[in-house]
Amino acid sequence: MLDEPLFAEVKVSPDDYSGGLRVVAERFATLAQLREERARAVALTVVLERTTPGFIDELESALRPHLGGRLPLALTLRLDGTEGTLRCSSPWTLHPQETLLATLRTLPGVERVEVRYE
Repeated sequence: MLDEPLFAEVKVSPDDYSGGLRVVAERFATLAQLREERARAVALTVVLERTTPGFIDELESALRPHLGGRLPLALTLRLDGTEGTLRCSSPWTLHPQETLLATLRTLPGVERVEVRYE
């Protein structure tokens, strides 16, 4: 039994027999599968003044179980009104699962977590 929504990719065409429309599901996918396929990056904005001394270790612990995906981590760091973005590549590519996003949101100093599609 699934505990999450299931999305259907469908084809709609005229139904000559009934005079209505015919809908045929061509594919089903979970939100996690769609994120993995269509997203471009997992973006994290961190305000460094709000982090704790153990932040790097906490961040690594949060990321480690989700490594090996295809999405790079875009890490934006803010300090004293200045910011810069690091786009991390392999081995820091991620599977964008909801558990990862939720865990990242709880880290001290994290201002924003998003999955980018553009």
